[in-house]
Amino acid sequence: MITIKKEISISGNGLMKNKPCTVTFFPSQEGKIRYFVNGAEAFTADVENVYSTDHCVTMGNKDAKAMLTEHLSAALAFCEIDSIDICM
Repeated sequence: MITIKKEISISGNGLMKNKPCTVTFFPSQEGKIRYFVNGAEAFTADVENVYSTDHCVTMGNKDAKAMLTEHLSAALAFCEIDSIDICM
């Protein structure tokens, strides 16, 4: 498993809806890429959680979604990171 060394946050306006957002990345030893929304685990980055592929890849479920996940997934794969917690 490869993860990041320390917590990091990024803030700005979201690309698709132009609303303010903050994403925080945490090191993880779970061996999964996990997405958290409002502090609760929402879904993992897995093909079973692909919600939509119209114009961009959206992962999630009926309660929580993340858009443009293909960009983050590609960056994590490039860095060989396969274990991280992503809080939105």
